[in-house]
Amino acid sequence: MLNWYKVVFDATLVNGIAGMMEFLTFGNEHHRFAIVKEPSLQAKPLGRDPRGGIGPAVVGLTHAAFSYASLAELLFAYQRIKEAGITPSYCQNRGLTTSIYYYDPDYNEIELMVDNFDTTEECYLYKRDHQAKDGGLHSYDGNFDPDKMLELLKSGVPDHDLKDRNKLIELNKAGRI
Repeated sequence: MLNWYKVVFDATLVNGIAGMMEFLTFGNEHHRFAIVKEPSLQAKPLGRDPRGGIGPAVVGLTHAAFSYASLAELLFAYQRIKEAGITPSYCQNRGLTTSIYYYDPDYNEIELMVDNFDTTEECYLYKRDHQAKDGGLHSYDGNFDPDKMLELLKSGVPDHDLKDRNKLIELNKAGRI
């Protein structure tokens, strides 16, 4: 678990008691995660998640989302994480965000994302007024291959085109993403 979070967030170990509890950080914070390995505690039991996959079979934290400033930052983080042997469970543009989803070793879903709009207000208005009716909540036509998206970005396709859900769906239908 500790190594997974170190890789995904490019985090560093701050301190802790080795093998029992360790604190990790990234960015400009003194700590962001505490990973506990208390031998007397049991691991979460696994069951089926709402999408039919394997996931936690208990009530509790199941999802956390972390934002990047740009699509390029998100895709280069994906590339770094992939090179360490961690692959996403799925990738999707839901209109509001372009997101890459991972399961940590306890099957908590970790979403790495970038907003598809320039301001918080635009994001709020889209989520309130359009996301559900545009199919962005539970539609899979916004799925994408992050390797292909990174290739398109490197080739000069503007990030605003790659974040536009309708343009992404067209690229998907054409087999380009």
